[in-house]
Amino acid sequence: MAPSAVEPDTAPVVVPVSTKGSSREPLQPSGSLDSYESFEVTPVIGREYPTANLVDFLDAPNSDELLRDLAIASQLPLPIPIHHVSTLANNFLPVV
Repeated sequence: MAPSAVEPDTAPVVVPVSTKGSSREPLQPSGSLDSYESFEVTPVIGREYPTANLVDFLDAPNSDELLRDLAIASQLPLPIPIHHVSTLANNFLPVV
């Protein structure tokens, strides 16, 4: 006969669930972007850094902090418009 669909022939497997690390605090910005001019355009558009240049972020001695803070800010409900993208393409993309 075929095995019954209602009566399992083995005991259920119990997998322990670790709760360690599940109560992590959200990342907090270091304040490295505070020196750049910024303003809230609208609640939908979000914060804009009109004088910030992504190439300068990559070349800065504290580039890790700047990019980390930019990543944290982009995780907020507001988007971040990025300007000066053409300089990024000119400086970091290979010429074919």
